[in-house]
Amino acid sequence: MKENNLNRVIGWSGLLLTSLLSTSALADNIGTSAEELGLSDYRHFVIYPRLDKALKAQKNNDEATAIREFEYIHQQVPDNIPLTLYLAEAYRHFGHDDRARLLLEDQLKRHPGDARLERSLAAIPVEVKSVTTVEELLAQQKACDAAPTLRCRSDVGQNALRLAQLPVARAQLNDATFAASPEGKTLRTDLLQRAIYLKQWSQADTLYNEARQQNTLSAAERRQWFDVLLAGQLDDRILALQSQGIFTDPQSYITYATALAYRGEKARLQHYLNENKPLFTTDAQEKSWLYLLSKYSANPVQALANYTVQFADNRQYVVGATLPVLLKEGQYDAAQKLLATLPANEMLEERYAVSVATRNKAEALRLARLLYQQEPANLTRLDQLTWQLMQNEQSREAADLLLQRYPFQGRCACQPDFNGATGVSAGKSSLPGNAGEGGDFIETLTAGGATSVAKSVAGYCR
Repeated sequence: MKENNLNRVIGWSGLLLTSLLSTSALADNIGTSAEELGLSDYRHFVIYPRLDKALKAQKNNDEATAIREFEYIHQQVPDNIPLTLYLAEAYRHFGHDDRARLLLEDQLKRHPGDARLERSLAAIPVEVKSVTTVEELLAQQKACDAAPTLRCRSDVGQNALRLAQLPVARAQLNDATFAASPEGKTLRTDLLQRAIYLKQWSQADTLYNEARQQNTLSAAERRQWFDVLLAGQLDDRILALQSQGIFTDPQSYITYATALAYRGEKARLQHYLNENKPLFTTDAQEKSWLYLLSKYSANPVQALANYTVQFADNRQYVVGATLPVLLKEGQYDAAQKLLATLPANEMLEERYAVSVATRNKAEALRLARLLYQQEPANLTRLDQLTWQLMQNEQSREAADLLLQRYPFQGRCACQPDFNGATGVSAGKSSLPGNAGEGGDFIETLTAGGATSVAKSVAGYCR
């Protein structure tokens, strides 16, 4: 029964106190219950009357009573953070910021990294001391190391950036508590931008890498990191990161190779092109890489010929860039291998040239037929086909094809007449324009652009 009455009294008093302190953000944030203060019921029962008295005195601006009661409470439970915050707030309320700062700094030694203590300490205004020399900066850093706070870490870091002392600014981030704070994150961002501005590329690389390891590196920062490595020409660093699976997207390979080409790093570029075979996501990306291979490889033709094309649209480019050289150099096996990567109906002219060069008569004839079918009015195609027919001992078909192309009137000059004679043997030709007079068939057939095969067929007609 007594315990219930006690709880009711404490509860009623707590409500009253909350009402009295409705304008106090600190009371709203901390509270006055045993649970909120982190006290046992008994300890809360003993301390609460003094806390009530202190808060009322502070509200009435009774400095002596408020400070005395808060200090007494703190002496009873010196490790209690909520009650320490009440005392610090009282010091500040009555204009004793220095005492509040010392109290909070001492409590932080007992509870390192406590966010509540650090926020309260950071909220205390401090006199900004002008730091204009490296000596003053180092002295400020030493003082901060002796009693580190978020504020002093930030001040030292920002002063270091202003004086271009980046290692000093970087050292502040070794304090894990500070590095994780908003002030620490701001300093890291400012340090990174300052390092880039001062072209201290290795320092910037270190910061980006740390962010990656902490999984805080954004996509935009990742792109900027690569740009920093390129700007600093940190080639070994780029290769090391790519070996770890970083910057292995297709565009990074293309961009780095292009940068080497722009810098004239011929040997390094040739090695890079030879050692890397990126997996591209678009045909345009692959074509950019193919261009680099054709332009800067130690042996461009060989590099392209040995390259396995990932996008069908780029096969024509590879073949077109390498086949003429292979044919010129007599590398017919390589040429055939290259042509085999294309659909069978593509680059028939080149396939025909290879078949002729390799004396593959059957294949040459097959291709000559296809080419002639595509362009039956082309005399060159006719010449190719009839010649291949002759080579394959099909002279009669060759003769028929040729004779079909010349618009004779009446019987063919090679056909016998009713008397068993031919137009040739009679010395007459029925070719239009000659009115049946003069013009040996052989002369007519071989005149005005007639082909070598035509001459052979004319000879056959004899």
